[in-house]
Amino acid sequence: MARGTGETTRQLKSLPIDGIFIWCNSQIEYPKMLVKELDRPDIKIMPLRYLEDTTRFIGREFTGACVDHAARMSDLQYMGWIFLQTRVR
Repeated sequence: MARGTGETTRQLKSLPIDGIFIWCNSQIEYPKMLVKELDRPDIKIMPLRYLEDTTRFIGREFTGACVDHAARMSDLQYMGWIFLQTRVR
């Protein structure tokens, strides 16, 4: 999907309160600006590498989670994403 289509904004708006948003790389300034513009300070923005250490998900629960539409995950990140989804309640 091309940039500038509003897809990231739609993804952010659809997250439940206190949801987690995984950005497509490590430069998280842009999505942080978007959540501020959307008045959604409850959303936690994390870089894609956040998915690489699944031990951080053990014993935790999330209200919702979303990976940016432009993300290209490695196998390790994809496995982390699958595990994170099991923690969404």
